[in-house]
Amino acid sequence: MKYSLKHIRALRAYAFDHGFSLPVNADEATDEMLQNVYNGIGAEWMPKFLRKFITWLLANLEATSMYHDWEFEFGNTFWDFIKANLRFMYNAAKSRQLIAGIAFGTICTVFGWSAFKVGKREKAEGA
Repeated sequence: MKYSLKHIRALRAYAFDHGFSLPVNADEATDEMLQNVYNGIGAEWMPKFLRKFITWLLANLEATSMYHDWEFEFGNTFWDFIKANLRFMYNAAKSRQLIAGIAFGTICTVFGWSAFKVGKREKAEGA
């Protein structure tokens, strides 16, 4: 699922307007790189229609999810994995979505390590 550059820019603006905590290397990300990494809310193995529905349902978590996907793409260590999930929860709270943020952040922490380890840096570069 590839989102438009206009949508990516709107998510970036939302994150900025809400004072999100962003990963260290997020300022290096172009809109195109974020577009290549962001797959909506939900695990990559989920069917496209399900991720699309969850993304629609939890639209206020989209910007949080986009930067979470970015961190999953470029993180290397278990600590990077933990930081990505804690940052997801923190930014969800900034979006006034604390309960959903804790729920999804916890799900990612419990079940997401294998996805984090895989990493797809080439995706960010459009390969």
